[in-house]
Amino acid sequence: MSVAVCLLLYSFTVAVLAPRPLRRLTRAGVAPRLGVITWLAVLGSVVASWVVSAAFLAGELVSDWNRPGQIASACFAALSAIATGRSGLLLQAGLLALASLAAFAMAVLGWRLGRFLATARAHTHQHAQAARLVGRRVDGLEAVVLDAPERVAYCVAGRPGTIVVTSSALDVLDDRQLSAVLAHERAHLAGRHHQILAVTRALATILPRVELFTTGAAEVARLLEMCADDAAVRGHGHRTLLRALLALSGGAPLPRNALGATGVGVVARAQRLAAPAKPGVRWRARLALNAVVLLVAGGPLLTAALAAGGARAVQPHDRLTTRIPPLSIRGRPVRRTGMTDTRNEPISTSNLDRYGSAELPWSRPRDVLASDTPKTDLTFFVATVRPDGRPHSAGVGAVWVDGALYFTSGPGTRKSRNLAANPVCSVSVRLRGIDLTLEGKALRVTDPSTLERLAAVYRTGGWQASAEGDGLTAPYSAPSAGPAPWHLYRLTPHTAIGVATAEPHGATRWDFAH
Repeated sequence: MSVAVCLLLYSFTVAVLAPRPLRRLTRAGVAPRLGVITWLAVLGSVVASWVVSAAFLAGELVSDWNRPGQIASACFAALSAIATGRSGLLLQAGLLALASLAAFAMAVLGWRLGRFLATARAHTHQHAQAARLVGRRVDGLEAVVLDAPERVAYCVAGRPGTIVVTSSALDVLDDRQLSAVLAHERAHLAGRHHQILAVTRALATILPRVELFTTGAAEVARLLEMCADDAAVRGHGHRTLLRALLALSGGAPLPRNALGATGVGVVARAQRLAAPAKPGVRWRARLALNAVVLLVAGGPLLTAALAAGGARAVQPHDRLTTRIPPLSIRGRPVRRTGMTDTRNEPISTSNLDRYGSAELPWSRPRDVLASDTPKTDLTFFVATVRPDGRPHSAGVGAVWVDGALYFTSGPGTRKSRNLAANPVCSVSVRLRGIDLTLEGKALRVTDPSTLERLAAVYRTGGWQASAEGDGLTAPYSAPSAGPAPWHLYRLTPHTAIGVATAEPHGATRWDFAH
């Protein structure tokens, strides 16, 4: 959950803050190829963050559908209550409909993106084929000539890609200028610039209100023309290409999905050709763009790593939260207390409610303990007494098995040292619908079979515990637990006090034989 939230926050921050500063960095076209890479990295990181966060959220909702504490907080707890029908069939149906609509919306966006790309590809291929059929070939010219009054030169993707030059363009270009224009178009085809533009324009089309995508599509198109300019300049010089651009300027607009020398940003490109950037300026621009690429590439990874590390830090045995399947050890079922377990029933009950509510049955907290541990995100607080009489309290992860509460503690911790001197303690927890305090003696469990059985219970909650010697060990535990192995304690309640936090309300004390 935390990974998904952090990735969404990252993508929102980038989508809102990145367009303007990134446009200022790439506006002059000092390093156009690196500028294209930077824009694509930013756009890709945002889309990838959306996809990964959606996958994480879907996985959390599927695996923890009945465990609201694991997913997030009260919001997801309410969603889980709705989803399982505890809030009524109408709300449950509404939630399922909303989830279906969200999945449908993602599918529609993906379908629109695919359709846009497929349509653009089909259009360019058809245009290239038509140009080859209608145009004529000229000896020594690596292009198809169309007889037309407009001064146009462009290329379209296809199999093979086709360069198209009109007869009017041939009339205004000398041989050197024509060679420069053809080199420009060949650079587009060789660099697969049509595919890059198809993706960026598709994102801008299906998400027109997101400035990052609309700005990115326009900037990438302009920078790709500058990349092609640089390829032509390397063989024919700045002046030759500049004169060719000026000769072709003012012509007809290019066909859709075509790339041409006079298609985008002619004025800015002419200024760039007339006054090339100095080496120092190019070096600083490349340094800044490389820094942006590294930041964008590392940002989602660092965000996810920090979120995952934070999630791992709160998943030791003090907070066990994984779904509990049917439990068995070596094929033999392990019995856990549940709705029909009547062992360790109270011998007396006292109604503590001063407002006239009826006594609460012991089965109410007992059944919640049996069903919610260790799968629900519960923290139990153990209160012990120091040898000098001062109190001490610490959180633990506990499980309810066979009418008793089991928890672990490191041998060197304060609570373990207190229990060794005085095993009397109390354990408090806020359960679903009732606050509960248990009082009794917590004694160490060292029997191998019991250790193995409880380790299996803990494993069903996600903590990979195993019996070792007279304690439990695992790959990780709470930061304050100390080194493994850890002691296992069994608290058999002598007294329990419950205060209901949901209907039916009440407050009751239960006393047990001891």
